Amino acid sequence: MSERPSSTYRNQPRSEPKTQIISQSQLQSRFLPAKARSRKPA
Repeated sequence: MSERPSSTYRNQPRSEPKTQIISQSQLQSRFLPAKARSRKPA
C-alpha cells in the first residue's frame, strides 16, 4: 500500500502537485468560458 503512493511521489515532487492543481484551476477557468461560447452561442 505504501509502495504505490511513493511511486507516484517519485514521478511528481511534493511541490509539483500543488502547482499542478493551481495551473489546472486556472486553465479550467480560462477554458470554461471558451467552451461555453462554443457550446451555447451568446
